[in-house]
Amino acid sequence: MRYQSRKFLYSPSDLITFMESPFASWMEKANILDPSFQELMDPEDEMLKLLQKKGYEHEADYLEVLKETGREIHNISSSSPEEMKAKTRKAMKAGRDVIAQAYLALEPFAGFADLLVREKGESRLGAYHYEVWDTKLSGKMKPYYAIQLCCYAEMLQEVQEVMPKSMSIILGNQERKALKLNEYYSYYQALKSAFLEYHQGFDLEAQPDPASSWEFGRWSSHAGSILNQRDHLSLVANISRNQIKRLQQAGIQTVQQLAETEKVSISKIEDAVFER
Repeated sequence: MRYQSRKFLYSPSDLITFMESPFASWMEKANILDPSFQELMDPEDEMLKLLQKKGYEHEADYLEVLKETGREIHNISSSSPEEMKAKTRKAMKAGRDVIAQAYLALEPFAGFADLLVREKGESRLGAYHYEVWDTKLSGKMKPYYAIQLCCYAEMLQEVQEVMPKSMSIILGNQERKALKLNEYYSYYQALKSAFLEYHQGFDLEAQPDPASSWEFGRWSSHAGSILNQRDHLSLVANISRNQIKRLQQAGIQTVQQLAETEKVSISKIEDAVFER
């Protein structure tokens, strides 16, 4: 997420932040609009830095694998976003085999796709089109991977006037997992609409309740402080949203009230679970 030319540009990763945590999504924008929020951010995570480094190495290793299969690799050199966007389009029009770190944009979204891979099939570009491939360190698929790729695919369509039918994840073991775009695209569109509506109505004075999210991104300490002050039921280990709702309906609003309650059962919570 960044602010330039008096407007916000969002990345596919911003969609995932929102999907997992509306609270963290709000904090990210608040931090851009008001630098004082920087003080509330978690300290820099050394493990995260290491994983990022490993991620770059994984991508570089996979590029070598593609080279060994005879694929030509074209890297988009770092410059201003507008220059990188122009370089990406030029490489696509030239029909490069594989375009690494391609910069795609379709406002209000923009971002760097790990790989654009040329495939057969008519498009505005000619007798070929591009698919988006993304490298991930994980050894297994995660649902949000597909959402990110859908966002890149939509941006890609704006250039080649064809929506790719497939998209691929390159797992940490270099296994390629091909996904059908149409199996995820409707959910992506619904999530994108909710995200844009959420941020169009953004109010710097209306911080959302962290209890509505289970993840807090790089704002975990701040969220934890709020929840601790409220002694919120979400602090109970392994509790679910439905269980919190049932307890609150029964008049139990805090961890202390739960610990001290004389109730022996709660509607729609198993007695053994409530006792635990």
